[in-house]
Amino acid sequence: AAAAVATLCTSAYIYAALILPEILAFPTFMLCAYTAVQALAGRGRRWTIAAIATSLFALGVRSQLAMALAALALAAAWTWIVGPRGRRLRAKWSKTDHVGAALLAIGAFVVLNQLASPHVHQWASVTQNWKGRIWTLGLESGSALAIGLGVLPAIGGLASLWVPERRADPQWRAFATYLAAAIVTFGTYTGVKAAYNSTVVFTRVEERNLIYLGPLLLIGTAIVL
Repeated sequence: AAAAVATLCTSAYIYAALILPEILAFPTFMLCAYTAVQALAGRGRRWTIAAIATSLFALGVRSQLAMALAALALAAAWTWIVGPRGRRLRAKWSKTDHVGAALLAIGAFVVLNQLASPHVHQWASVTQNWKGRIWTLGLESGSALAIGLGVLPAIGGLASLWVPERRADPQWRAFATYLAAAIVTFGTYTGVKAAYNSTVVFTRVEERNLIYLGPLLLIGTAIVL
């Protein structure tokens, strides 16, 4: 309840009076996040189906919410890797095996990037020619989000990614994993979009594309406190 009230006090609130996609996209992502955390916490097949269904539905609300589906996939992969099945698979691995697996993952990313680049002009243009702007403009957008939330909620939200005393709590693990994945996916999207816009239209702070992280960071702060 406190996080919900605090969300209404953030910079995202100014969009409520405007005719923008965020009006529907914002609560839609919150529903995606809720079902995703429940699914990642191992609440059962119904929650898993609900998480996938809501993430797919979100694509029709706003294309940017493809990052919600990407966050779900990334969080699910990490949950499996560090979970019981993943640990059993890696139990007999040597250091060389771990290094080899890491190199294979990097190689897979390089291959996927090469396959995707011809079909996504914005991604190809920015990643090949303006890599520095992705970091610069992406971090500027993140800074603007932190100012809108307040320094304490921003720091508290990030601190919630590592709370050792809650390590045995599946709900916390699911939340932290999904929050981390959402930061990666939405952060990447924002950085790429801002960098591309700077080459064709204008250079501006794209905090608008990160407001979806606000409630999650506020909940994280509540967990830490």
